[in-house]
Amino acid sequence: MTGQATMSDRYFYLGPDAALVRLQDGHFLFVDPQDETVSAHLIGRGYWEVWIQKTLASLLKPGQRAIEVGANTGVHTLTMARAVGEAGRVTTVEANPRLANLLARSIDYNGYSGRIGLYRGAANDTDGELDFQTSRRNGGGGHTFVYDRIFGDETVTVRVPAARLDTMVAEPVDFIRLDAEGSEPQILAGAVNHLSNPAITICMEWDVFQMSMRTKVEPFVRGLIKQGFKFWRIEHDLGLTALPGTDMATMPHCEVLISRVKPGA
Repeated sequence: MTGQATMSDRYFYLGPDAALVRLQDGHFLFVDPQDETVSAHLIGRGYWEVWIQKTLASLLKPGQRAIEVGANTGVHTLTMARAVGEAGRVTTVEANPRLANLLARSIDYNGYSGRIGLYRGAANDTDGELDFQTSRRNGGGGHTFVYDRIFGDETVTVRVPAARLDTMVAEPVDFIRLDAEGSEPQILAGAVNHLSNPAITICMEWDVFQMSMRTKVEPFVRGLIKQGFKFWRIEHDLGLTALPGTDMATMPHCEVLISRVKPGA
């Protein structure tokens, strides 16, 4: 088809440990050619979670400060950096050492070193270290330790630095993006100062099953409601559906915005 990029135009294999992909939004991203989750989708299609990407681009404004936890190779990191502009700042967190190395290369390659700070470790409710589990074929599923050999024989467990978001980023932030495979309650427990900002907006993967492996979800939801937070599901057509707080402890897997006022209103 005339004008449509071919695989040879947008995928550049650099060896068994890295490839370079030109995304549909124009960014270039270093990915892991052996990962069969996020990287495979980016290689095959040139995009990932478009409805989330567009939501981030529409909500973040030039000059704002944002935090991202669970960057993977950085497809949303680059979107956020473009949205906040040269006057803004994004602090991105990735605990998987292999993905963090690829992300660092993507930040430099796209010219965003001045507006993105990379924390090579995990966000948590305490400062220190913790065990992080991943596998080469399932780079998108890495998470803090739950139980041994969760990825079977391919499980890799590494000891990584960990810090509270309040420690990691001292200045006020406008936006927090979380995709941490169930560790979101612990991460937000370490962001007390940031959550006290009346205008803070949180965008996160909402997975009750994964969160319940680490905490009791109902008290977590009640705590957010007590702080005045409300919930909206991000629809694939970019619409926002208000969700009753009383339903959140049993809500099926989705992506949500959490804020005290409707985001973008």
